Amino acid sequence: MIQQAVDHDDVVTELFSTMPKPLTERITPEAAALAIANALEVRAPSVIHPPRWRALAGLRGIVGPAVDAHFARDRRTLDLVAQLDARVQARADHPGA
Repeated sequence: MIQQAVDHDDVVTELFSTMPKPLTERITPEAAALAIANALEVRAPSVIHPPRWRALAGLRGIVGPAVDAHFARDRRTLDLVAQLDARVQARADHPGA
C-alpha cells in the first residue's frame, strides 16, 4: 500500500521530503501487525507504535497547530497539496477514467 501510494508517487514523495526526517521513518508491516495484535489483546483504545511516538501524540494539541501554521506558510507544501487536491477532484469529476 505504501509503495503504491507513496514510493511510486513523485508528488507525495516530494511532500514527504518537506517534513522532518523523524516524522517520515517507517516501521515494518510485521512490527505494525504485532503492535495492533498486542493492543487488541489488552483492548487498548489506541495503538501508538513505535513507543517514542507516545510523547508526540500526547503533545499533538500543542504541536499540531504550530506544524499546521508552518505548512500553511510554506509555498512548496501548498503547491504540492494543491496538486494532490486537483488529482482527487479530477477523479471525482470523472469516476472510472
